Amino acid sequence: MRFARSLPAVLWLLLILPAAGQIAPAPAGSTRFLTPRSFDADGIEELLQRVARFGGVAHLPGGVYRIHRSIRVDGLGPIRIEGEGYGDASNPEGTGFRSQPTRLLWTGEPGGTLLQLDNSVGLSFRQMQFDGGGKAGRLVHLRSKPGWGTGNIRFTSVLFRAADVAIQCGEQEQDFNCADNIYDEVYFIECRTGLRTVNHQSVNHHFRSLVVHRVGVALDCQRGGNVTVESWTAGAFDLLLRVGFGGVYAGTYRFTGGRPEMNGWTRRHARLVEAHPTDSCDIVFEGTQETTGPLNDALPDNNADPVFHIGPRAALTVRNHSHIRPVLKMDGGIYREEHGRWYYDPSTPGSFDITGGEVEIRSPRSMIGDRFADIVRSP
Repeated sequence: MRFARSLPAVLWLLLILPAAGQIAPAPAGSTRFLTPRSFDADGIEELLQRVARFGGVAHLPGGVYRIHRSIRVDGLGPIRIEGEGYGDASNPEGTGFRSQPTRLLWTGEPGGTLLQLDNSVGLSFRQMQFDGGGKAGRLVHLRSKPGWGTGNIRFTSVLFRAADVAIQCGEQEQDFNCADNIYDEVYFIECRTGLRTVNHQSVNHHFRSLVVHRVGVALDCQRGGNVTVESWTAGAFDLLLRVGFGGVYAGTYRFTGGRPEMNGWTRRHARLVEAHPTDSCDIVFEGTQETTGPLNDALPDNNADPVFHIGPRAALTVRNHSHIRPVLKMDGGIYREEHGRWYYDPSTPGSFDITGGEVEIRSPRSMIGDRFADIVRSP
């Protein structure tokens, strides 16, 4: 005992530490977090290959990752890729007292793609930011090859900003899959397009808590579809949803619990829907509260532009909707609404521009609950 007490502290450390080259085994049930060897495309690709081979979680510490070429992921998954935060929508660089986000910044050629996912399934991206630097063409591109496709991708607490397109699914209309994706607390900031679906099989895109700010078109569904958006806000956007081909198995779009500020990125009046499907589509808005935002009075007034513009093969159902501008344009199709609230009497001349289709508006009310007359128009 006397000898033990006389040992210097450094010798005690040597006795209790593992021998050189040995690693103490991780406790049962713990997760291994692996980190990149460099903050660039090479480092991230090598990290994902390591995780795919040995297991664990790909952890990207907070900081700026300067991506000079596309990060290519081919044939991997399921893999978890986790950062330390996406920053703040109003302060995405994380300067000042804000915490330092995990920020993947595009520094390559204009029009390039930051992250390219080929034939990969089950990847999960969490707590990070994809920043196009104002010159990236696409931040994330999901691609496929004959007989196989990318899918079941999850984005949780991810911010996309400053690019032409935040997420593109597919390259050609006949591509496989690029589908069944989850977007949980996702931000589209300063992008010309948020989500763009190009191929017919790009279906089942599910959003929960979506924020759109300074965006041209939030959801550009050229093909594919089956989109659900639950709890969403939008400000300074031009168009929320554009439907292209549609289809009996790929043409459903449902929005619940939304609060759009109806001022565009160009500070003119925004629109919610433009749907002229080649095949067909069914669109539902439920519990939406339109609000106002600042406009540029120096620009031509576009107050007469339709909030909803639908064509012959489109069906639009609206429930419990608060209208700022009661403007509907129909070239055909079906519009049904119930229990809406209106700033103006919807029967006011100029509220509708209808050249075809069916309109049924039941139980319209003013903002303070006064009842307006029902409107029913059939071909």
